[in-house]
Amino acid sequence: MREKCPLLEIRSLSASYEQHAAVFKVLDDVSFSIEQGKSLGVVGESGSGKSTLAKCIVQLLPASHGEILWNGEDIIRFGKAKSNELKTDIQMIFQDPGGSLNPYMRAGAIIGEPLLIHKRLEKKAREHAVIGLLEQVGLQASDARKFPHEFSGGQKQRIAIARALAIKPALLVCDEPTSALDVSVQATILNLLSDLQQEYKLTMLFISHDIAVVHHICDEVLVLDNGTVIEHGAVEKVIHEPKHPKTVALIESC
Repeated sequence: MREKCPLLEIRSLSASYEQHAAVFKVLDDVSFSIEQGKSLGVVGESGSGKSTLAKCIVQLLPASHGEILWNGEDIIRFGKAKSNELKTDIQMIFQDPGGSLNPYMRAGAIIGEPLLIHKRLEKKAREHAVIGLLEQVGLQASDARKFPHEFSGGQKQRIAIARALAIKPALLVCDEPTSALDVSVQATILNLLSDLQQEYKLTMLFISHDIAVVHHICDEVLVLDNGTVIEHGAVEKVIHEPKHPKTVALIESC
């Protein structure tokens, strides 16, 4: 009997960029996996490669080497049709909620756009689904007609979360979704994500520079330093029994 594959598995992933004719390696031989329904936190200092990793997974940046396996298939080798299908399975929430929302679209249209693009629902059903998503993330039905500038930072991130959930993805990639928010708002967004993960049975890749945030929301943690994995394990074990000096420094900085 064939062993069940992890939902997402990264094998020996590397990524580089060129600047002034020089090549800089951002990720170097990164490997890990996430089982369906589990959450993995990726932590590290600025420039450690966290956001590059997220963007490679959602195919916003190309990998220079390695494999990104989705249910056992390498998405790097997907054709156009399969890549488009994958976009409904993997959604991303970005660090800056203001920058990720179209300022000329109303909140309802922003949330409903994935449903429209992927032809999931007819107009009336789509409008009903948008209202349900707004209420699910703690906003009101009347907010559907407002533009992004009429919302606070935390409310904008709620809209971004609702948009990401609209097409019911299997994996949610969160790239420091609370770091641009006031401290008083961060906890409410983290609690919302935690509740939604359980309700939707989501698999989550959660990126942060703050290991205390990852402790709050994740099952496992992976620590990056200069593009390489220096520690990986159950979040409780890594926090209480860190092995690498950089991990210790991250914990002490919280």
